[in-house]
Amino acid sequence: MRDPRVLVHSIVTSRDGTEGEYKLRGQARLVEGPTIQRRSARAVEQYLGWTPEVGRFRLFRIDVDGITFIYWDDATNDQFVTRWPEHVEFVRRATSATSQGPPEPMSNLLVD
Repeated sequence: MRDPRVLVHSIVTSRDGTEGEYKLRGQARLVEGPTIQRRSARAVEQYLGWTPEVGRFRLFRIDVDGITFIYWDDATNDQFVTRWPEHVEFVRRATSATSQGPPEPMSNLLVD
């Protein structure tokens, strides 16, 4: 409640990182009111089969500032990075088993 900044990081599901990971940055804004809480509680009930008690939870809206997608090429150990909304793409070539070099611009990761 004191700091609206939020970072949501997806789960990394493989040791080699080839499936990639997302990082979402934004601002969390409290959404108040019984109507929106009732709608949220109904959605949770439909999805999870459990009904939150209206008035007993806090509901937040996330205003997205940016999303980063990162994945690794297992064969080369290169790191590929895409950022939205900046439309920045780059690759960091592996310099050793545990290090990457400086970013090199790239333009074929994003699809419009």
